[in-house]
Amino acid sequence: MNLQTPPVHSLGDQITIEFQVKSNWYYNGTNCAKFNSIVVDRTNWNKPQEVNMSFIDYGCCNYEIIGNGGGYDWQYARLNFVVYACDGEAGYGCKGKQPCGA
Repeated sequence: MNLQTPPVHSLGDQITIEFQVKSNWYYNGTNCAKFNSIVVDRTNWNKPQEVNMSFIDYGCCNYEIIGNGGGYDWQYARLNFVVYACDGEAGYGCKGKQPCGA
């Protein structure tokens, strides 16, 4: 992942990117995967950064990408993505478990 714009110097030179679980009625997992946070600065904001994840529990989890610092704290548009932490098929949940939203 990489950013679309550089950090705003007057608001801080570093941005910490975190991946936060956003529970809702459809995605029933509470802690499917754990992601490392990423620190981005004025020298690497436009270079791809590797994100590592480890699975903790089964289920379907919705995550929100949050940027703190460098002017990214004020972003109104949030990017979300879903992780299916199991053996299954996208949109149908986990094999042998209740489907997401059931």
